[in-house]
Amino acid sequence: MRLHTVRMFNEYGCPWPFWGDGCLLEQDDFPLPPELTGDVLAWTREFDLHFDYDTGWPSREQRDAHRREGVRLAARVQEAVVPGVTIGFQYWETQVGGQDLPR
Repeated sequence: MRLHTVRMFNEYGCPWPFWGDGCLLEQDDFPLPPELTGDVLAWTREFDLHFDYDTGWPSREQRDAHRREGVRLAARVQEAVVPGVTIGFQYWETQVGGQDLPR
């Protein structure tokens, strides 16, 4: 059986952070249980509200908390999807206060 990978990462203006075969998946294409859907949407909303294109996160603590929540959500999503689908979590938004800081 060939594994299919769905990448999970934030992108500006994309409330559903799942990508497959080079394109953004819609919620209808990649449905999750309602409570998990709400948590994922809250996570992406947090990114949209607080991550600035030029300066990044307002603080290291906020960045780290957002990353931890993304890792936790990715694990929950992995448990919710059908066998043969792998969730690949990617976190690129490491900038804080205009500087790229180590994680």
